[in-house]
Amino acid sequence: MVDVKVLDGADGLVQTYLSYIVNALNDIREEVLELMVDDDTFRGAIINMSWSFPGSLLEGNQIELVQEMVHSLYDLGVPLVASAANEMASRGDHYPCAFAGVLCTGAIDIDYEMVPTNDGASPVDILAPGEEIDCLDWRTSTAGRFIVRSGAALAAALVTSDLASKIGHESQMFSFEEGIMEQRLFQNAQYNKVQLVPEGHPNVLLNTGIHHPDKNDEDPYRYALGNPPPSMRNAI
Repeated sequence: MVDVKVLDGADGLVQTYLSYIVNALNDIREEVLELMVDDDTFRGAIINMSWSFPGSLLEGNQIELVQEMVHSLYDLGVPLVASAANEMASRGDHYPCAFAGVLCTGAIDIDYEMVPTNDGASPVDILAPGEEIDCLDWRTSTAGRFIVRSGAALAAALVTSDLASKIGHESQMFSFEEGIMEQRLFQNAQYNKVQLVPEGHPNVLLNTGIHHPDKNDEDPYRYALGNPPPSMRNAI
């Protein structure tokens, strides 16, 4: 796990610096390349970006600059997960969600209803629980306590943790193949279970697959290690 700083806070306001994002992604890419060659214990990598900023902050070729870096990581088999912009955000595309190759994550509430995203934003790719999530407090004065938080940022963290678990299980056999771990995510997801999903947004809900009815008993999830599930074997 690598902690990289891409946000700079001052007086309660957060200003995104694109150069920080590019440098952070590039540092991760270089470290992954090095580990793939020199470390036999390296089992893969994943990037979580539980934040968003409006496209209006980007100028000139900045979008293309970051998109190129995102593609280079995707080609290495490194999934990138980001949280959708909330309902109160400005209209239009928000990044990193709008970058091609990034898994844009929206939240559902405790009633299995989709938490609204901002109007006009890019459609989400997958949904995950994002309401009243118990989290460890990061603040110095209360560190170690649990607090309750809500939002797509928490949903993105859950998607990231599920992907990390699958990457660890499949290790070097499949985890470096382009898009293969994202494929596992959707092979184990639940479909058309969420209410109030706007037109144009896929109705796909995160599921670990551990209780999937169509998985092999010896596998922790469907298609683990590329093993075909019982339904596919029976079809053959």
